[in-house]
Amino acid sequence: RVAIDGSVVRAQEHGIHFSPAEEELKGGIEALLQQATPAAMPDASALAQRLRADEKGVTALLNALQSLGTVIALEGGLVAHRSMVDSVREDLRGHLRAHGDVTVAAFRDLIGSNRKCAMAFLNLFDREGTTERHGDTRVLRR
Repeated sequence: RVAIDGSVVRAQEHGIHFSPAEEELKGGIEALLQQATPAAMPDASALAQRLRADEKGVTALLNALQSLGTVIALEGGLVAHRSMVDSVREDLRGHLRAHGDVTVAAFRDLIGSNRKCAMAFLNLFDREGTTERHGDTRVLRR
């Protein structure tokens, strides 16, 4: 028996399982990502440093959490918890419904972030089809 998850085909009984040590590290990663703000999103190296953990182990867990849909990888190596991405996406949709478009600077101010993080979010939203770029602005994709 097989299961199809998006573009992934796997044995139906296959799943991601964590050892007790991995569960503890996973909990630390999730806690830090849930506390992060759009202005201070970490990468694997920063998470490893904060958790005093091996960066390879943190990267492996981030990949597993991304497969599970808990973590979203953004450009520049940044990672965010799905709840933050969902919240930022809804803030952007509300702004675009009210104003029609948004510049990078206006979006940066809207989410209280810096340009690097704002661009990482906007590029993600462009790739997933929430927005599309029109010159220097983004609009909702219909």
